[in-house]
Amino acid sequence: MRWVKTYPIDMPTYFKIICNEYTEKYDPHPVGLYINAGNSEMWSIWNKDQKHSPKLNEIRQNINDIIGVNLEYPKGFCSIWRYNESFPKCPIHIDGDEYMSGSVCTSISGKFKIHLHHKNTNKILDTVTVTDKDLIVLNNTVYPHSVEGQGDLVVFGIDSQSNPEEFFYGESPDAG
Repeated sequence: MRWVKTYPIDMPTYFKIICNEYTEKYDPHPVGLYINAGNSEMWSIWNKDQKHSPKLNEIRQNINDIIGVNLEYPKGFCSIWRYNESFPKCPIHIDGDEYMSGSVCTSISGKFKIHLHHKNTNKILDTVTVTDKDLIVLNNTVYPHSVEGQGDLVVFGIDSQSNPEEFFYGESPDAG
């Protein structure tokens, strides 16, 4: 099973505006809410909370048309993760599968590297770069990974009812 898939994208300019307005208007989640996120600043716009931006529906549909994964589900989300001097790297982890069966990442500012790690040695086996011109589909509920960079990384959850073995069919480096 693949650990990652990449797709080019040209996101509408209003996507960055939506995310920036959200982070300016609302406080981030409390520090420590997510163990893997440490002391980072993170905001989530839940799919069920449509009052914030009906335009996010268009973004999710655009991503679905390109990739073929379902981002429209009751527990779905769009999270904005701020990486800066106080949080330059998210440690090695595997995400839980209770809310998603994978994730779609892009950048609204900055550049990021997502690393695949060996489960036993933590050695970096592969790396993918994330910019505002990329959609990175990450098999994050199966493979250990870490993220580093500076800026705002956006993560959409893939429907937990999706079948990652089908979508991520193919070969990946042996992660243990």
